[in-house]
Amino acid sequence: MEQDRSYHYNVIRRAIDVIDAAPAPLSLEALAQVMQMSPAHFQRLFRLGSGSAPSATSNILRWVMPSSFWPHVSPRLKPRKRSG
Repeated sequence: MEQDRSYHYNVIRRAIDVIDAAPAPLSLEALAQVMQMSPAHFQRLFRLGSGSAPSATSNILRWVMPSSFWPHVSPRLKPRKRSG
């Protein structure tokens, strides 16, 4: 059981790093390919471990969290400034 949680955590952590580093939102298929999993398997693992879909997590990291939240978060997770 503990090994399953560790595996899920590592998958989610790596996926969040990929989402955060991407210059634009990634599709489920593209994210699953980077993670070397099928889209269905990746989505299931991500949802089991985080409680939300990868797309919802991407949206939260990019748009939803209020700016007052960001000073308390690791600099790696802060939203990037958008050009345009």
